[in-house]
Amino acid sequence: MKRKCAEPLRVPEMAQKSVKMKLRRSAAVTGGILFLAGIGGLFEANARPIYAKNENKKCVYCHINPSGGERGFRGIYYRLHGHTFHGFVEKSEAAKAGVKPNTTGEDTRPTKSYPPADG
Repeated sequence: MKRKCAEPLRVPEMAQKSVKMKLRRSAAVTGGILFLAGIGGLFEANARPIYAKNENKKCVYCHINPSGGERGFRGIYYRLHGHTFHGFVEKSEAAKAGVKPNTTGEDTRPTKSYPPADG
Protein backbone atom coordinates (compact mmCIF):
# COMPACT_ATOMS: atom_id res chain seq x y z
CA MET A 1 0.00 0.00 0.00
CA LYS A 2 1.43 3.39 -1.01
CA ARG A 3 1.33 6.37 1.30
CA LYS A 4 -0.28 9.56 0.16
CA CYS A 5 2.04 12.57 0.07
CA ALA A 6 -0.24 14.66 2.28
CA GLU A 7 -0.37 11.98 4.99
CA PRO A 8 1.93 12.89 7.90
CA LEU A 9 4.69 10.49 8.85
CA ARG A 10 3.94 8.94 12.22
CA VAL A 11 6.97 8.46 14.44
CA PRO A 12 6.57 6.14 17.42
CA GLU A 13 6.35 7.99 20.75
CA MET A 14 9.54 6.36 22.10
CA ALA A 15 11.53 7.57 19.08
CA GLN A 16 10.17 11.11 19.56
CA LYS A 17 11.29 11.13 23.21
CA SER A 18 14.72 9.82 22.24
CA VAL A 19 15.18 12.55 19.63
CA LYS A 20 14.01 15.24 22.07
CA MET A 21 16.44 14.01 24.74
CA LYS A 22 19.32 14.00 22.26
CA LEU A 23 18.47 17.55 21.18
CA ARG A 24 18.31 18.73 24.80
CA ARG A 25 21.62 17.05 25.62
CA SER A 26 23.21 18.57 22.51
CA ALA A 27 21.87 22.02 23.42
CA ALA A 28 23.18 21.66 26.98
CA VAL A 29 26.65 20.64 25.78
CA THR A 30 26.72 23.48 23.23
CA GLY A 31 25.55 25.95 25.88
CA GLY A 32 28.24 24.72 28.27
CA ILE A 33 30.94 25.13 25.66
CA LEU A 34 29.77 28.65 24.79
CA PHE A 35 29.63 29.55 28.49
CA LEU A 36 33.18 28.33 29.07
CA ALA A 37 34.36 30.19 25.96
CA GLY A 38 32.75 33.35 27.35
CA ILE A 39 34.47 32.85 30.71
CA GLY A 40 37.74 32.42 28.84
CA GLY A 41 37.08 35.74 27.12
CA LEU A 42 36.70 37.41 30.50
CA PHE A 43 40.08 36.18 31.63
CA GLU A 44 41.61 37.34 28.36
CA ALA A 45 40.86 40.93 29.32
CA ASN A 46 42.73 40.75 32.61
CA ALA A 47 46.13 42.25 33.24
CA ARG A 48 49.07 40.20 32.08
CA PRO A 49 51.63 39.98 34.88
CA ILE A 50 54.39 39.59 32.29
CA TYR A 51 53.69 43.11 30.99
CA ALA A 52 53.83 44.54 34.49
CA LYS A 53 57.08 42.67 35.13
CA ASN A 54 58.62 43.76 31.81
CA GLU A 55 57.78 47.42 32.53
CA ASN A 56 58.50 47.20 36.28
CA LYS A 57 55.01 48.58 36.98
CA LYS A 58 51.99 47.42 38.95
CA CYS A 59 48.92 46.31 36.96
CA VAL A 60 46.98 49.37 38.18
CA TYR A 61 49.47 51.58 36.35
CA CYS A 62 47.72 50.61 33.10
CA HIS A 63 44.36 49.30 34.34
CA ILE A 64 41.45 50.99 36.13
CA ASN A 65 41.19 48.01 38.49
CA PRO A 66 44.30 46.50 40.16
CA SER A 67 43.27 43.03 38.97
CA GLY A 68 43.11 44.09 35.30
CA GLY A 69 40.25 44.46 32.86
CA GLU A 70 39.40 47.94 31.62
CA ARG A 71 42.44 50.00 30.66
CA GLY A 72 43.23 53.55 31.67
CA PHE A 73 44.94 55.94 29.26
CA ARG A 74 48.37 54.33 29.80
CA GLY A 75 47.02 50.85 29.10
CA ILE A 76 45.32 52.09 25.96
CA TYR A 77 48.58 53.71 24.81
CA TYR A 78 50.54 50.55 25.65
CA ARG A 79 48.19 48.30 23.66
CA LEU A 80 48.09 50.62 20.64
CA HIS A 81 51.89 50.94 20.55
CA GLY A 82 52.77 47.25 20.36
CA HIS A 83 53.00 46.75 24.14
CA THR A 84 55.68 49.33 24.64
CA PHE A 85 55.86 52.77 26.22
CA HIS A 86 58.30 53.97 23.56
CA GLY A 87 57.51 57.63 22.92
CA PHE A 88 55.14 57.85 25.91
CA VAL A 89 55.19 61.24 27.69
CA GLU A 90 53.05 61.12 30.84
CA LYS A 91 52.09 64.78 30.94
CA SER A 92 51.06 65.12 27.30
CA GLU A 93 49.23 61.76 27.13
CA ALA A 94 47.36 62.57 30.35
CA ALA A 95 46.31 65.92 28.87
CA LYS A 96 45.09 64.21 25.67
CA ALA A 97 43.04 61.79 27.81
CA GLY A 98 41.69 64.58 30.01
CA VAL A 99 43.14 63.21 33.24
CA LYS A 100 45.73 64.38 35.76
CA PRO A 101 49.23 63.00 35.23
CA ASN A 102 50.81 60.57 37.71
CA THR A 103 47.52 59.09 38.89
CA THR A 104 46.46 55.45 39.01
CA GLY A 105 43.30 53.39 38.99
CA GLU A 106 39.95 55.09 38.42
CA ASP A 107 41.67 58.46 37.94
CA THR A 108 43.29 57.19 34.72
CA ARG A 109 39.96 56.61 32.94
CA PRO A 110 39.97 58.97 29.92
CA THR A 111 37.43 61.78 30.13
CA LYS A 112 38.08 62.76 26.49
CA SER A 113 38.10 60.62 23.37
CA TYR A 114 41.40 58.80 23.69
CA PRO A 115 43.46 58.41 21.70
CA PRO A 116 42.42 61.55 19.87
CA ALA A 117 41.50 61.07 16.22
CA ASP A 118 44.21 63.52 15.09
CA GLY A 119 46.93 61.49 16.83
